Amino acid sequence: MGGHQDVGALAAAHVKRARQLSKVFPPGTLVTIEWDYGPEFGNPGIKSGTGIFVGTVDEYDQHGWVTAYSESGERYWAPCGKIRMKMDY
Repeated sequence: MGGHQDVGALAAAHVKRARQLSKVFPPGTLVTIEWDYGPEFGNPGIKSGTGIFVGTVDEYDQHGWVTAYSESGERYWAPCGKIRMKMDY
């Protein structure tokens, strides 16, 4: 099990990752976003798995979070340090 991680270091990791992602996937890019969930990711009581969201990047905020919208208008908002992103064609 992982130890306690400094909140400031975690926030800095989200900001750094957002900067990296914004260069490859700027706002307006259609992407697939994936994230892992389950007990080992702080979600006790549920099975492990991978979540998937397909949408267009709207923005990266100053805290390192990304906002994207699906074709149907559903909003996705999450910290960049814990996601994977790839171009969706």
